[in-house]
Amino acid sequence: MGATVEFPPDSNLANSLTLQPEAERLQAVLEGAIAYCPALAQGEITERWFGLRPRPQGQAAPVIQPLLGYSNIWLATGHYRNGVLLAPATALAMVEHLT
Repeated sequence: MGATVEFPPDSNLANSLTLQPEAERLQAVLEGAIAYCPALAQGEITERWFGLRPRPQGQAAPVIQPLLGYSNIWLATGHYRNGVLLAPATALAMVEHLT
């Protein structure tokens, strides 16, 4: 529950892969969720996970193009944090490319 975008001071991808979530921030997100929906306080946390959002490195997002070496496989990926918002436009772009 919850999502943020954090850019470390050194935005090197390799360094970003070693980042770990901060317990205080996780607790703050949990407390906010419980304030919104008190029944969540009765739930059990079985796993805490975080990861990088799919964002292309060195090119614009999203990636809408054929897979390198194939003319019959198209990619529509790397929408970063805007996947839900860009889904209709991505679908229209794919229709144009595929028809």
